[in-house]
Amino acid sequence: MGKSINIILFCSVFIFFILFGCGASTNDLAQEISVIQQTTTYSRATGGTHIFGDSIFATLNHRIKNLLENKTGKQIADHSESGKWASEIKNQYIHFRSQKPEIVIMDGGGNDALGNGSNCKSFNEKCKAVVKNAAQMLKDTFDMMAQDGVKYIFFLGTHYPRGWNNGYDVAVDYGYTLIEPLCRDSAVPCKLIDPREKLNTTANVLEWDGVHPNNLGTEILADMIYEDLPLFTIQTAR
Repeated sequence: MGKSINIILFCSVFIFFILFGCGASTNDLAQEISVIQQTTTYSRATGGTHIFGDSIFATLNHRIKNLLENKTGKQIADHSESGKWASEIKNQYIHFRSQKPEIVIMDGGGNDALGNGSNCKSFNEKCKAVVKNAAQMLKDTFDMMAQDGVKYIFFLGTHYPRGWNNGYDVAVDYGYTLIEPLCRDSAVPCKLIDPREKLNTTANVLEWDGVHPNNLGTEILADMIYEDLPLFTIQTAR
């Protein structure tokens, strides 16, 4: 996306590349990340925790990142930008891979669907192809992260948009079916953070567009990430 102001507004409703559900338990991840913290010395401008993604993270002046920093007392490098398609989020990582992230928090794929709204609002075969292509872009990104020594990926999945055609909800669910095996087979341990039920059953969590989280919505998402990610061990991204 990023190709029309309208789409940018609806930037990433379907992070339906919700990757994960992956293998390791949260306790195991916490123990292993603690080892990273105790044994790794980071040079300036390398290491730490990094965010890659679209406007779900970039909205409200990168509020999710700010909330997580307040919770952890650590700096997080946030490279997210509004309107980014999965291929562009892949390029985000390529641009910053030299900083050698250890822990990645990310989303992706929503703008691919929104940019193909005429197909995805009815969830036809062309929409399926778009979702599959976005999933492939995410797989390519995970593979690069494995090559670079990234230790953990935490993927924030998409929520259902409100006031949109129900076909988008089907597209969101379909994306989960693609990303779960992708995460399960990833060489980097990954964790899916699935906000569908939480945001769908809580009132007044989205902006007027029915896509972007408002103040309450970003607080809920930050809390969900914090619950699944042992952020008390997050490294400082210098």
